[in-house]
Amino acid sequence: MRNRRGVGLVDIILAITIVGAAAMLFSAAFPGSFSAIRQASETKEAAVIAQRKIEQVKFLGYENLDYEKLLAAEIIDESPSSSPYSFTNVDSLSEVLTNPSGTLAITDNNSSVKSIVVTVQWNSGGISRSVVVRSLLCDKRTKRG
Repeated sequence: MRNRRGVGLVDIILAITIVGAAAMLFSAAFPGSFSAIRQASETKEAAVIAQRKIEQVKFLGYENLDYEKLLAAEIIDESPSSSPYSFTNVDSLSEVLTNPSGTLAITDNNSSVKSIVVTVQWNSGGISRSVVVRSLLCDKRTKRG
């Protein structure tokens, strides 16, 4: 009878050790998963902001892509007054991201096509991150023949 009681005690100690080790492994994995979830959420927010900015520019139209019209439509900040423009303040990026900056670059590809590049940068856990969205906008007034 004594051997059986001793074996039961050894089994319990072994089970507690295994459960404790498993709990330590799971607790070590949680901070990493929380960090990954936060990074994914921030990247999603930045991508949504960048895509929305592209849509705002396209809605304004090819012929209206100058500083005064972009500023009047509240698409860009007052400064700088030449491309690449900033939209950090006009879109209140700091409410969504840490130490953010947003830039909008508009360049002529040729006489009837403009290139639009939107960049959203922020810091996440001490690491600088960014999302870049590019698009082309054609002058629909141009006739091809």
